Amino acid sequence: MMTKKWMLLLVTAAFTLLLSACNTGSGDIVVKTNAGDITKEEFYEELKSKYGEEVLREMVEAKLLAEAVEVDKDEVDEKMEKIKAQFNSDDEFKTALASSPYKSEEELRKVIENDLKLFKYATKDIEVSDEKLTDYFNEFVKREEVRASHILVEDEEQAKEILAQINNGADFAALAEEHSIDTGSAVKGGDLDFFTRGKMVPEFEKEAFTLEVGEVSDLVKTQFGYHIIKVTDVKNTEKTLEDNREEIREMYLSANAESTENVIKKLIEDGDIKVMDKDLKDIFE
Repeated sequence: MMTKKWMLLLVTAAFTLLLSACNTGSGDIVVKTNAGDITKEEFYEELKSKYGEEVLREMVEAKLLAEAVEVDKDEVDEKMEKIKAQFNSDDEFKTALASSPYKSEEELRKVIENDLKLFKYATKDIEVSDEKLTDYFNEFVKREEVRASHILVEDEEQAKEILAQINNGADFAALAEEHSIDTGSAVKGGDLDFFTRGKMVPEFEKEAFTLEVGEVSDLVKTQFGYHIIKVTDVKNTEKTLEDNREEIREMYLSANAESTENVIKKLIEDGDIKVMDKDLKDIFE
């Protein structure tokens, strides 16, 4: 089934072709049938009534972005090669392309170019220093997996009492078996085995990926209750900052980039947009 996104892309292309035809002084007839003709004006009005606001927004946003940011051909080539490298052969890539919404490499390149422009605009004000990259690497890249145990209870006072016992030397696993309401891990002394980022709720994950091996957290509140977390092992990536600086720099920029919503909002605010079509004149207000 064709998604709304891809339908919108195709409709945008149709609008662009239609406007181009209007500017060439070609005839007014788009389709001739034995039941009557369809004119460019009829075609335009039908497209406008169904998709006009979304398509016009997309066209204006693309134009404003193109004016604000430049992308070199080499940058697009590099991204294209990375995509092709995911396939075993050029024929495999072409087969995948033929079944995608893009009908040619040129269409795919246009999308890549637009994505690069959006990324550049969203990250243009971000300062990148050796110190910032080192901190980011140590916090978010170096650790690929963490093994942790936890004790989960519903009551804050009970959680505080258990934490006090742990800090006074009580056995973490025994307390987990006795008190944790996470029955699946409680029978294993609270052990959750290894997990990667994105597997746990954000509050839990943030704490777990910060603790050193053997360290016990303070109380961590999540939607499930109050957790006490103990990290028991970590697996570090084989990547180094020195050998993967550009990749990690891009990861850092992505993590700190402006949201697409804010980028579009700023582009529109700075765009001095005046819609001349009376039916669409209020869409940017």
